Amino acid sequence: MDHFVINLKRQQCEDCKPSTSQSAQLSSKERVRKRKKYSFQDDWETEYFIVENPDKTGVICLLCDSHLSGFRRSNCERHFKTNHSSCSKQYPLGSEERKVRLHELKQNFKISQVVIENKTFEENTVATLISYDIAHILAKYSRPFSDGEIMKKCIISAVERLSEALPVEYKKRLMSTANNIPLSSSTITRRVEHISREMKSNLIKKMASCHFMSLLIDESTDIGGVRQLLCFVRFVHDNGNVSEEFLNVIPISERATGEDIFIALMVFFKENSIDSNKLISLVTDRTPTMISLHRGLVAHLAQSLPDIIDYHCFNHVELFCNHIGTEEVKNFLVVIVKLINFLMSKPLSRRLLKLLHEEMQSLQNEFVMHVDVCSLSKGKTLSRVWELFDEIKTFLSENFSGKFPEIYSDDFKIAFSFYVDFLSILNELNLELQMKSKLVTDLYDTITVFQCKLLLITEELEEGLLHNFPELKRTLQECCQNFCPDYVKLSIMSLSKEFQIRFEHLKIHIERFELCCNPVQFDVNKLKAVFSQHELPTAELELCEMQASTVIKLLHTNSSCEDFWKTSETKKFPLIRAEALKVLCLFGRTCICEAAFSFVNNLKNKNFKKRARISQDHLEHCLRVALSSKEEVNLENLVSEIQSQGSH
Repeated sequence: MDHFVINLKRQQCEDCKPSTSQSAQLSSKERVRKRKKYSFQDDWETEYFIVENPDKTGVICLLCDSHLSGFRRSNCERHFKTNHSSCSKQYPLGSEERKVRLHELKQNFKISQVVIENKTFEENTVATLISYDIAHILAKYSRPFSDGEIMKKCIISAVERLSEALPVEYKKRLMSTANNIPLSSSTITRRVEHISREMKSNLIKKMASCHFMSLLIDESTDIGGVRQLLCFVRFVHDNGNVSEEFLNVIPISERATGEDIFIALMVFFKENSIDSNKLISLVTDRTPTMISLHRGLVAHLAQSLPDIIDYHCFNHVELFCNHIGTEEVKNFLVVIVKLINFLMSKPLSRRLLKLLHEEMQSLQNEFVMHVDVCSLSKGKTLSRVWELFDEIKTFLSENFSGKFPEIYSDDFKIAFSFYVDFLSILNELNLELQMKSKLVTDLYDTITVFQCKLLLITEELEEGLLHNFPELKRTLQECCQNFCPDYVKLSIMSLSKEFQIRFEHLKIHIERFELCCNPVQFDVNKLKAVFSQHELPTAELELCEMQASTVIKLLHTNSSCEDFWKTSETKKFPLIRAEALKVLCLFGRTCICEAAFSFVNNLKNKNFKKRARISQDHLEHCLRVALSSKEEVNLENLVSEIQSQGSH
């Protein structure tokens, strides 16, 4: 009985449930109702002054610029009656005034949309241009590209502070632009590569149109163990303007012989369609690799360019001359170097010496470390030690008695004072040779003047005069000595003789230098040393005409050497002008290779393993951006070539 009742209830429950077909019909109706979509109706424009949003996600009220989500008539009607009920009385539905008003509002809406799109495009363009500027700065100063994110935070913070007094609308726009600046490390890398390729392309185009060019070449091994060949080019345009730019850094995979360097250089010229016949001079450090009689780089170039001018880097020659001196001076330098290393190698000695400097109120309290390849460094080091010499002797006598006993003698102090004065004279010369915008004629004049100065100093020393050695003169008076040591005069004479030998090769070009700098007063008979036999008659006629021209004389008097040969009047004398442009094309400032190698080692810093393993292409891009002038590339043109996008 119980079993029968249970089955009956179960049957009734099943009869109450809808059938499978009925449930399917219900679920399909629900899905249809859920999937029902609303769309914008055209009559809403006339009734409610509402248009569809450009992104098709809602509507916009033309009267108040309010955004309404969805497409429901009830929402549009409620908004219109709540906020703009007076419009129905002012512009009755169906009236001509309502149509005119609607047309005006729609036109204003279209214009505003164009302005918004232009603002967005302009903001992205400005943000991209800023990222190019920052990428150029980071590469220029050899900073890690990851610093771009830090600079972005600084920019946002600065903009936020500077825009506090501005209206909210302008502040939002500035902050939006600052946040959109793309400055990730990968973006900075792409920017630097883009700038470098554009710089190289512009440089190759300019070199293709020039008539003469000179190369400054130096090779060295970087901290990564790669033999690098650095090349700088100097060329003259047809209008007389002179350009001096970084050409390339070429890795030497072989043994870095003269033939290897020659092959690498010619391959680069061929790949970039550079005419090697335009090469008129080569400046090197004159190592055997460069000037070997049969296997050097100059020998290989001379086979195809027999008239090429080869001369030594001015700064290298001056540096070699710095090592000239007698045995007394050389022994003195060994003691000074040991003394500095002893004082600087121990932290305790360094701290105690610094405290002593403060107690004695010394003007200096630290040393300048010595680098043997840099004469300026040597001079500054000795000057600083000389300024602290009394404090150093006091410190050693109190803490390290018995160390360096020779520094307490008068002879050592006299030698020290002489070498301080000696290096100060050489440092003045070194600074003049490193000055920018110097022509090769200016450097030759500087060397000539210095040689005359050495001869004058020698004559003064023979008479017992020490006008150019103030520290030596004061020290001799303190030590009660009335005579100058023999090594002083011998050192000056040895230096003068060495300068004459080192710069002897430049004397064969002195007529060219004189013709370039002073054509108005140049002796016509000296043209034989400059021009060939078939060019000589024409050159003599041009020079005579030039010296007889009043206009040429006025131009030469009132303008510099470079500006004079840029004038159109000098183009009337093509042979003389061409020879002058060749002289202007010669390298004057020859210390840029050393600065470039310092940049390479700074870039491939051994303390940052990832940077020490950067690729050769990336090294070239960074060097080109850092060593080339910004005028070589137009960043605005680069930005216009790409699609500007904000930061993600």
